[in-house]
Amino acid sequence: MNFKKKSIFLLVAIFIAALIPFTKAHSQGTWSKISSIGFTPREGLRSSVINGKIYASGGIDSSGVCNIVEVYDPSTDTWSKPLTTGVFKPRTDFTSSVSDSKIFVFGGSDTNEQNLNDFQVFDPSSNSWSTPSAAGKTFDPRWGLTSGVADGKIYVFGGYDARGGGYFHDIHVFDPSNSMWDSVVTNGDFVGGYGVTSSVVAGKIYAIDGYNESPQSFLQVFDPATNTWTEVIRGIDHLPGYFWPSVVFQNKIYVIGDTGEVYDPALNSWSKLQTSGIFVHRIDFTASVIGNQVFVIGGISNVNDTVPNQVLTIGPLSVNKLSSSKLSLSNYPDPTPSRATISFTLPEAGMANLTLTDAAGRETPLLHSAWLAAGPHEVTWDASKYPSGVYLCRLMVGGQSAARRVVVLH
Repeated sequence: MNFKKKSIFLLVAIFIAALIPFTKAHSQGTWSKISSIGFTPREGLRSSVINGKIYASGGIDSSGVCNIVEVYDPSTDTWSKPLTTGVFKPRTDFTSSVSDSKIFVFGGSDTNEQNLNDFQVFDPSSNSWSTPSAAGKTFDPRWGLTSGVADGKIYVFGGYDARGGGYFHDIHVFDPSNSMWDSVVTNGDFVGGYGVTSSVVAGKIYAIDGYNESPQSFLQVFDPATNTWTEVIRGIDHLPGYFWPSVVFQNKIYVIGDTGEVYDPALNSWSKLQTSGIFVHRIDFTASVIGNQVFVIGGISNVNDTVPNQVLTIGPLSVNKLSSSKLSLSNYPDPTPSRATISFTLPEAGMANLTLTDAAGRETPLLHSAWLAAGPHEVTWDASKYPSGVYLCRLMVGGQSAARRVVVLH
């Protein structure tokens, strides 16, 4: 990673943040610190969530590019370092995705600053690393790439290679079920660049910002069903950036950074993330979401300084708004042993999105961008395929939303 570019970006980010006017607003969440005891300070790492725990791997620590794997347990606010088997190649500024409760890491740079085009798999159930063989043509070596999982396949794109590849515009798909690579011929073009953040909502991959000759302010959507890239109209208040991670909460994309922003795909709108507490400035860090909490781990504030790990607890602002909206939302039977009927009434016609979120933050879309007429509607959910527990049902229509608890008891 070019530290000169990082330093320049730090100054640019601070300057941009200073230009944003202060406005009083209801806090959407609160920043606080979490434990850093047992965590190795580093940048360029990546994190993944499996079974309610965060696995932080790779990056650059005080000794250079590393192959560290450390696990954070939010329930106890503790870090541990599992005894792993197999070989994890030291790498930084790579990308990682979760499939079938395993962590797949792709690309990045190694200890010799050589860019990589391989992939490795970590299985938390056995704390083991493997380097499987794969058929098909893999991606060209690169760092600063990103990835997303849609329909069980991992889409890898973006990144940079100063030794000949430049800024990459291609996208490659890896199928974990048969360990097969496939290059994708797309309709439309990806802007390209490194430090792009990506999130998946309702089966579509949203690519945001990145660096391509300069910090970019773009939003593109890739639809795996049609292999089509579409550029989304950007809000005038959305600021350029790169190496800001993003997470998905209640079908909205939270881009974490000094100028934290939220993108709502259903409304195609950006908004500033209004929070209380202090977010400690950093870049090249990682973020993961569990429930209504966004865990920010690692990064640097400048070339030499480490930063504390933090958590953003997203408040009940949206739910409070829901209770006073004109939408009505109900479900029966309650609790439900098998099939639940979710009923709602729209005061006027609009584009509706209906989701169910479990206690771990996993979302099940019941309706996505469905145009519905005003009046009563019903959706049936087969709860027999889901474990007993409490789920949050959330309806979003236009600028209004409503929420209700759904209890499953087998």
